[in-house]
Amino acid sequence: MKTESSTITVLDITPVKFDELYSKHKKTLSCPCSTISMPLKTFVSNIIKLHPVCKSIFVNQSWIEALYLLNASQYGVWDFRTTASSQFALLSDFCSIAEDMISHIENDVGNNDFITAYLLTDIQIEFEANSTTESFKNSASARIIMFLNYLRTTVRGNYLVSALNTNLIIEISADTDNWFVAIASTVMYNSTSGRRLSCRDDNPTSAATLNPLLNDSVTLDRIQKFESMPNSTIVSGFFAACTPLEALLQSTLDCLYEIECLHLLSDYFPVLNHMGANWTDSVLTSKQQNLSVNDYFNNLFIEEWLTKINYSKYFNECHPSVCTYTATDRAGISYAITLLISLYGGLVIILRLIAAFLVNITLKFKHRPRNARIHFGNFLGYIKKKFHRKYN
Repeated sequence: MKTESSTITVLDITPVKFDELYSKHKKTLSCPCSTISMPLKTFVSNIIKLHPVCKSIFVNQSWIEALYLLNASQYGVWDFRTTASSQFALLSDFCSIAEDMISHIENDVGNNDFITAYLLTDIQIEFEANSTTESFKNSASARIIMFLNYLRTTVRGNYLVSALNTNLIIEISADTDNWFVAIASTVMYNSTSGRRLSCRDDNPTSAATLNPLLNDSVTLDRIQKFESMPNSTIVSGFFAACTPLEALLQSTLDCLYEIECLHLLSDYFPVLNHMGANWTDSVLTSKQQNLSVNDYFNNLFIEEWLTKINYSKYFNECHPSVCTYTATDRAGISYAITLLISLYGGLVIILRLIAAFLVNITLKFKHRPRNARIHFGNFLGYIKKKFHRKYN
């Protein structure tokens, strides 16, 4: 079928006119930009919502100092008093690192050149901006994961000793000659298979607890065992491990969502009562996601990242002067229909002529004797003669 098409040019393009053209001719519509390269920050802005813990009292220096105990290393690895201050200090550092990286991501995304030769729709622009942002976010998360893996491997591979006696206990004693002797004892725990292992062999964790016993009543032999004391109260969502870092990475921060748990902490950390904080106002109120700090940190503590597009600014930067699209000519369709009807009429006439001729011949041969022989040459001559007589 023969088709005819033509290119239509439209001037004085506006966002409204572009939307109308795109809805009707999106397959062939083309609107060249006057400016093909522009920084994303020209028309893209971000609304970022961080995990509330990074804006809470729990990462303030006053909270961290209130959890600090001079004799923290004497409680045992399972007791939350041993590592509480260190864990929240690390949490504060993690939040600071995440906020710095988010700031860098915003700058990198904003300064990234958006290159397009033709005007795009708002949906296409939003998709491109989100893709660019996700690329930078994923790159930052990958660097965080590499950093943590390197740090954890270094600590464990070199058996770096924690000053809090969580993976190795250093005891200094005097012998009979008044010589001071340092004795190192590894912290042991029972694995699920029944074997006794040290922090060099594995990376154990257990629920962090608080026990009313005084620290001077806990013997050295008992501190070496990676087991909580009887009648201990679990600090929900926090863990004990070979190092404060490993303990924090496994934590889900459940205690910070529960006012009863905050009151429990104030019972074991007396300085908290002098902060003048209202625990009802301090407790985290956002939706609890049951994720670990490791998961939060890998995602830079981002709960929500919304990309806002100012399409008017993008349109003005692109500044298309004309748009073109291809339209199918209706005359071509009329021509095709007329041709089809003509062919149909011609075929009808030809078939009528042939049908009448064949019927006439059939009747002639029907009345011949059955035993009559027909010579093929005479037969052709007969047909030729009849055809000539009929149409001349």
